Amino acid sequence: QLVNPAGTDAEGLGCKKNILQSASAIHSSPPLGRLVGDNDQRGGMIVAAISLAMSTFPCMRVVTLGKGAFDFIIQLFQYFLILNGSEVPRLQMHTVGGISSRLKDKIQIFCGNLLFSYFKESTNGGMTALQANAKIFSKINVPKYMFVLSKNVSSLINFGINLCVLFVFCLFDGVAFTWKFLLLIYPVCCLVTFNLGMGLILSALYIMFKDLKYLYDIFTLLLMYVSAIFYSIDAYPLEKQYLFYLNPVYVYIRYFRKIILEGEIPQWTFHLLAAGYALAALALGAVIYKKKNYKFLYYI
Repeated sequence: QLVNPAGTDAEGLGCKKNILQSASAIHSSPPLGRLVGDNDQRGGMIVAAISLAMSTFPCMRVVTLGKGAFDFIIQLFQYFLILNGSEVPRLQMHTVGGISSRLKDKIQIFCGNLLFSYFKESTNGGMTALQANAKIFSKINVPKYMFVLSKNVSSLINFGINLCVLFVFCLFDGVAFTWKFLLLIYPVCCLVTFNLGMGLILSALYIMFKDLKYLYDIFTLLLMYVSAIFYSIDAYPLEKQYLFYLNPVYVYIRYFRKIILEGEIPQWTFHLLAAGYALAALALGAVIYKKKNYKFLYYI
């Protein structure tokens, strides 16, 4: 309060006048002058809010750039626990060189988890690709399948990084690297094609049926259990073992395991089966995409 308790004497009136003039000068000054004042709490709060908002932008960039590295570290930690953790149920595998049975069990889990994670990430991203970019292709005439392809490529990059981690663990654990490892390109190409076809199918259906996402999560969970990631099919009768080859994901996982763990090249029928699943998924995806393409704008 601008009140002088000194009374009505001349000195008191003079002090009061000076105080009022100073207050008027502060009031008429630019807002920044009030914001930096020590006693202006509102100004201090505004300055703090502006500073916090300005500091958010670099933090957002750091978080965006660091998300991929953080996910990679988490996956690397999970793989480290698989290869160096406690005992896992013993899987029946063929003896290869000096690789211990316990180590083979864990590398087998590593291969299965790696390929299935890539399949799940790629198809989930492809399913929502069109809906997430609806504002773009609704205003600009661009090939819509490019959005599904971009998600597949993004997942492929993550898969490549994790595949390098697998090779590092194999190197440290005494797995013999031979020229047969070059044949791993074949199942990878087949799986990329298969994921692209599944992405086209799921993206076309997801635009019209939004509940498909929840149903697909249940489907992938069931698919994981029949992909023999954490167990071996050798304990089943031969007739039941053939049923696992109806699962395309298991076919690609089995191809990886035969090359890395058993050091064997699959038979030519195995190659035809892997390529057949990939081409069938791509062809079916192209047909559904072409048939439903003109209806996309009505559902976004």
